[in-house]
Amino acid sequence: MKVNMKNQFELNLNYRGKIICQRYFEDHNFKKDDVEFGIAINIIRSVTVMIKNHLKSETLKYLYSKYNSTSTNEDISKTRDEDHITVVLLFNNRVVSTSIIQIHNYPARIRYSIDIRPIIPTLIAMIRKHLKKA
Repeated sequence: MKVNMKNQFELNLNYRGKIICQRYFEDHNFKKDDVEFGIAINIIRSVTVMIKNHLKSETLKYLYSKYNSTSTNEDISKTRDEDHITVVLLFNNRVVSTSIIQIHNYPARIRYSIDIRPIIPTLIAMIRKHLKKA
């Protein structure tokens, strides 16, 4: 889906080249033609930390729901070193910044069903906050 709007931003989350989540948004107050390097670094760092925190909280919820003190079962699912998700921020169809989050530390249930929909409004609000500083 191509969206042709001036000052259009796009936030992508990819796993092995497939899009997990893709959101378009616009910041009406951002009037520049490009995003400065320092701002782009701050944005992608903040987005990455928020997604990692969300994955951690989902992992804790899952592990606490499955906890059994008498069992010694371990998660022996095979992990790959290339298990990572890529976070990409685009501005006018140009990559502004990108980040990689390693997901091999998370349980298979979390790793293969990543859902960041609950935090998307917060992510976009935080990106807009960083863009106001530009």
